[in-house]
Amino acid sequence: MAEAAWDTLITNALVFDGTGAPPVQQDIALRGGRIAARGDQLPQAAAAEVIDATGQWLLPGMLDIHTHLDLEVDLEPGLPEVVRHGTTTVLVGNCSLGTCFGKQQEGEQNPIVDCFTRVENIPKTVLRKCVDAVRWDNT
Repeated sequence: MAEAAWDTLITNALVFDGTGAPPVQQDIALRGGRIAARGDQLPQAAAAEVIDATGQWLLPGMLDIHTHLDLEVDLEPGLPEVVRHGTTTVLVGNCSLGTCFGKQQEGEQNPIVDCFTRVENIPKTVLRKCVDAVRWDNT
């Protein structure tokens, strides 16, 4: 049996190509994690796996240029929640929150933990564990 030309063939997807053109129903063939072909009714026999995307949208990876992921990158470098929502490229450090996360503890108060709780909706219990785990050097 011959080796498949494509790893995956996604059929019947409503394809938004990122150019601003209206979406079209097409098939998209993938090989090595990249688009190898696109068109109407590509041959299913040429693919190792076929996914029927009837009624589904297919988009290029999204780019998010305003994030607050500075802490998240340290906790989960692959950013699985970001990828799950279709974003494949992010810009971090553009809002200065990442540069301010340091030892700010004054008794029980920590203004950076409070800020991240409000801005990122990260529970204080999680942020306090992060703060406690880091050995700060502010000299």
